[in-house]
Amino acid sequence: MNTAELWFVDLGFSWVWSKLMIYLILFACFFGLSFLLFYFKRLSNYWRIPLMILISLTPVLTYFAINPIYSGDIFDESSDVKTTYVFPKNKTLNIFVLKGCPHCKNTIPFIEKLHERNEQLAIQYIIIGKNDAKYPGFTNEIPGFCSKVYEPNAMAAGKVTQGNYPCFVLSSNEKGEKRWFNDNFGMKTLDAIESYFN
Repeated sequence: MNTAELWFVDLGFSWVWSKLMIYLILFACFFGLSFLLFYFKRLSNYWRIPLMILISLTPVLTYFAINPIYSGDIFDESSDVKTTYVFPKNKTLNIFVLKGCPHCKNTIPFIEKLHERNEQLAIQYIIIGKNDAKYPGFTNEIPGFCSKVYEPNAMAAGKVTQGNYPCFVLSSNEKGEKRWFNDNFGMKTLDAIESYFN
């Protein structure tokens, strides 16, 4: 997320709408500007409408090239968790990570913003491997409001993650309910997590 999208998140918009608002504002502003430019020109409607659309879409497509929308930003691409892995009793967001995984480390800013908006969220990082002080990876950077659990049994965790890290699992009553992998985690996921806890 960029600064403009985070501004809308801070205003209380949903994560999906915060992502879409910039596109809508760009389109509306440039469509209005092009309407004013061509309203008084002696152009036929044959040229006026296509030029207005072109002027309106150019900044939107440029912004899309820099900050693309992925399918996980619009659609909830979660899957069911069908394993015997034991999760916490209370409603919890579990994040399975590897110590040296850069994508896993990149979850931290999203989790911090998610916690800022919803302080009641229970968040647990499940770190695959042993608690090794010689090689902590990024685990020392995990925020203090998150609990950390080390999972030495990579095979058991692998049945949940299917080898995808990070892996996000919503759980309650010691059972996993919804799961997202790194490639389908998006703004819609963050909205789904917030609604799960509310």
